[in-house]
Amino acid sequence: MTTLIPADDSWTLTALIVAGTAFSIWLERSYRWAEKLSGPVIALLIAMLLSNTSVMPSKAPAYDFIEDWLVPLALPLLLLRANIIRIARKTGKLLIAFNLAAAGTIIGAVIAFFILRGSIPEPDKAAGVMTASYIGGMVNFVAVTASTGASGTMTSSLIVADNIIMAGLFLVLFWMAGSALVRRHFKAQYGIDASVAATGEEAPEKAAQPVLDVLDLAICLAAALCIAAGAMMLKRYLDVQLKPGGPDKWREMVSSKTVQMLVDLVTNKFVLITGLSLLAATVFHRPLEKLQSAETVGSFLLLLFLFCVGLPADVRSMFLPGDQGMIMLNLFIFCFIMAAANLVVVTLGAKLFRLSIEDVVLASNASVGGPPTAAAMAMSKGWSRLVLPALLAGLYGYSVGTPLGLMVTHFLSNFMPK
Repeated sequence: MTTLIPADDSWTLTALIVAGTAFSIWLERSYRWAEKLSGPVIALLIAMLLSNTSVMPSKAPAYDFIEDWLVPLALPLLLLRANIIRIARKTGKLLIAFNLAAAGTIIGAVIAFFILRGSIPEPDKAAGVMTASYIGGMVNFVAVTASTGASGTMTSSLIVADNIIMAGLFLVLFWMAGSALVRRHFKAQYGIDASVAATGEEAPEKAAQPVLDVLDLAICLAAALCIAAGAMMLKRYLDVQLKPGGPDKWREMVSSKTVQMLVDLVTNKFVLITGLSLLAATVFHRPLEKLQSAETVGSFLLLLFLFCVGLPADVRSMFLPGDQGMIMLNLFIFCFIMAAANLVVVTLGAKLFRLSIEDVVLASNASVGGPPTAAAMAMSKGWSRLVLPALLAGLYGYSVGTPLGLMVTHFLSNFMPK
C-alpha cells in the first residue's frame, strides 16, 4: 500500500515518531483532558491515525530500529537504580495478578475457539499462537507460530488483529488506572496523581524533578550501553554453546523440547539485559543510586516504542469486501474475546486476592504487551517502584507463554474435524 511517506524514508519517519511522542507529552502536561487520557494513550491514537490515513506505513526499518536498539537501551536505563535486594519482595502480588491474567487468556482462547472455529482458518493454531502472545508477547507469538507450522496468511492477518486489540486494551488499561470510579472498588498503591496511596504510613516527600546534567547523562548512557553490549556478547556465546550445532556434549540434551524452551529463555536478549542490569544495580548500588538522568531518558525511549505499537494497527483491513474481510473481522473478534477474558479474570480475581488496581492493569499489560509496554505504563503513570516488578512479570510471561500456547493448540486440536 502506497503511503505519503515511504517505508525507506527513515529520517522523516523517525522525525514523526519523535515529534508525535513529544506532542503527546506536551498535550498531557498542558490540558486536563489529555492528562486524564495520558501521554502514551494519545501517542497510540496519533500513531493509529497516521498509519490508517496512509501518512505513515505500518512497517518500516525505522520502527525496527526503535524496537531492536532503543528498547534494549531503555531497559538498563530504567533499572540502573533497581537494587534487587530492596525491591524483589514487592513482586509477589503482581505475579499473582499475572497468573490470573494468563488463566483468563487460556479461558478466552477456549471460548473463542468454540465460537469461531468454523469461521477462521486453523482455529486451534490461532488459539495457541494468541495464547502465547497474550501471555508472553510477540516473542512467544513467533515461537508458537514456528512450532505449529501455522500458515503465513493466517498469521499475517492475526498480527493485524492482535495489534488492533492490543492498542485498544492499552487504552482501557490506562483509563482504568486513572478512573476514580474504577479505583473506588480496588486497593491502590498510588493516588491518581501518582502520589503514594494512604496506607497508614507517612507518604514520602515528592521528589524534585531531575535535572539533566551532561556528566550524569554520559554516565547513565555509558552504563546502559555497556550492560546492553555485555548482554549481546553473552547471547552470542550462549547461542553458540547451547543451540543446535554447538558442542557435541550439548546436542543430544538440546534436542529435548523442554530443554530447548529453557535455552530459548536463557538466550533471550531481554532476559539477559534485565539480569545484567539487576546484577549491576545490586552490586554497584551506591554510585548508581546517585544518577538522576537514567529514568527520564529510559522512559522517553519506551514512549517512542509505545508510539510504534500503534502503527501496525490497520483498522481498515477489517472492512475489506469478500471472504478475506470476514476472516479478518472474525480474527479481530477472536482476539477481542481473549483480551477481554484476560482483563475480566484478573479484575475479578483481584477482588478475591485483594490486589491493587496497579497490579491489575500492569499484569494485563505485561501479559499482552510484554516487559517493555508494562514498564512504559508504570513509568508514564509515575509508579516508579513498580517498574521492576512489571518487567519481571513480563519476563515470567516469556518463560511460560510458549509451552502454554503449545498445550492449548494440542488440546484444541482434538476438537478439530478429522
